[in-house]
Amino acid sequence: MSGSAGLSAVSEWTVTELPRLNSRVLAGAMEVDELIRRMNVVLTLLPSAEEVTRTEAMRLIVELGMWGSSVARHYQNLDQGLAKTDPSVG
Repeated sequence: MSGSAGLSAVSEWTVTELPRLNSRVLAGAMEVDELIRRMNVVLTLLPSAEEVTRTEAMRLIVELGMWGSSVARHYQNLDQGLAKTDPSVG
């Protein structure tokens, strides 16, 4: 898979799968660990750093930041008491 195809796969997954899977986790129909497993599959498609332009890298940082925020939110949901006292844990 070319570098741009891997970046496109991440973008497409962010727009289509992330919202759908987030909803499943919130509804209790899927565990957070399964969400992470699916993210990891998509991450294997990423090109090496040498194949990515500066603009592509900036976009990728934003998209992957959304993924990380999603996971953090789900873990905080699992232990709301801890999330209130120490939001960095999770």
